[in-house]
Amino acid sequence: MDTFTVDVNDSLELVLNIMQWRNIHHVPVINKSKKLIGLLTWRDIKDFLDDKEMITTSVKSTMIKDVITISQNK
Repeated sequence: MDTFTVDVNDSLELVLNIMQWRNIHHVPVINKSKKLIGLLTWRDIKDFLDDKEMITTSVKSTMIKDVITISQNK
């Protein structure tokens, strides 16, 4: 199974299209170093489908920033 990630500077429109195309509801947001810095959920962005002004904004403005993670070894 493929994992789709997006960059903090990607547009919400791109993310919405990826989510609809792959039928996924959560997308990790990573930086250039491939570090997890946020999360976008379908619930958080679905309302922007018809908002032409908001749809062009970046992921950074909408993502969940306080993501709690654990290491795979715990």
